[in-house]
Amino acid sequence: LMGNISMSIFVYDFLFYFPHLIMHRNRYLFKHVHSKHHSRERLCSVEVVRHSFIDGTLQVVANIVTLNLLGLDAFSRMVHNIVVTFLLTETHSGYDFPWAIHNILPEGVMGGAPAHEAHHRYGNLAYHQFFTYIDNYFGYYYYLAGSSNSSSWLSVETPKK
Repeated sequence: LMGNISMSIFVYDFLFYFPHLIMHRNRYLFKHVHSKHHSRERLCSVEVVRHSFIDGTLQVVANIVTLNLLGLDAFSRMVHNIVVTFLLTETHSGYDFPWAIHNILPEGVMGGAPAHEAHHRYGNLAYHQFFTYIDNYFGYYYYLAGSSNSSSWLSVETPKK
């Protein structure tokens, strides 16, 4: 079960990353599809569902494709949906609790609420939902120099062009 859920979260995160990046990089798509999700700079859990119909549909499609691609059993699908809902809510909560997943896992594996708040504040970094590896690869994930904790995200410098 843990292997199924880990893989499904990883695949879901990968599948949503690129549509999310494109919505940010294309001015028309950002303005007409994704900007509603970014209408508040400070996050709270309701931001998870503050999005346009198309934006929400892209998330659901990424989720359905993930579950069908992996061919998960009904119980694994249920647990996957619970975990995704929890992680999205935690990421959009605006809280950086010591027991948050991004603080429990080794630093830099998941971005959590601080990274997503930086994403909402600056709009040009931290495009991931959960895992930071794609942002790391493309250079959209930055730590404040000399920092050893994820709360430094709140004063991160924006990426250089």
